[in-house]
Order: sequence, then structure tokens, then C-alpha cells
Amino acid sequence: MVDVSVAHGRMAVTVAKDQRPRTGQDAEEEQDTLTFLLDLDTHRLHDTLCEADPQSVPESAWKDYFPRLPYRMSCGPPS
Repeated sequence: MVDVSVAHGRMAVTVAKDQRPRTGQDAEEEQDTLTFLLDLDTHRLHDTLCEADPQSVPESAWKDYFPRLPYRMSCGPPS
């Protein structure tokens, strides 16, 4: 199950944790789901993420995450 909705400049994506087919009594039980709220304004998203956790990806780990991009700090040093 995947459900996507957009409102107020944000997108909510809900996915079932368990994608296996449901049968019998199992089908009547509510599936556990995960919901991700994504901000469509990338500048606001960047500012929010940097406020929450201003640590940049260490240069030593950068290539593991972004192998095709040159290193740069994700966020400036905390104020």
C-alpha cells in the first residue's frame, strides 16, 4: 500500500511496513504503516534540517553517500 497526498506545500507519503499479501483474519487486522512528510520547498527543508541537526556529513564519509559529487559542507557551523 502506498498513499500520496499533497497539501500546504508538503507531501505526505504513507507506505505499509509489511507488503506481503493478507488473507483470512490477518487481512482484517490493520497494517502497520510509516508516513513521511516531505517539504516541497527545498530551501525551507534545508533550513529546517540544518536547524534540527547542523552536523555536516564528514568528508571521510562523503564518497560513500555522494560518490559523484565533490565534497561540501551540508550546513554551516552551529550558531
